[in-house]
Amino acid sequence: MDRCNKLLSDALGYDRFYDFDNENKAVICNYGTNGFRLPTDPEWQYACKAKSKDYRYGEIDVIAWYKDNS
Repeated sequence: MDRCNKLLSDALGYDRFYDFDNENKAVICNYGTNGFRLPTDPEWQYACKAKSKDYRYGEIDVIAWYKDNS
């Protein structure tokens, strides 16, 4: 389970999004909960497009802000 789910959900009193079934060694997603989770791969891709229809490629300093250039 991701730390976002466990630490933040627990700290704020929300229900966890993920549970772990120890018997079957499986992760269970609780879609009806109010807990935190990390975005899925398609959600990350959508966010990275920033309302454009295409992906952006190029030198990192040109296409993104990060610690060294912000």
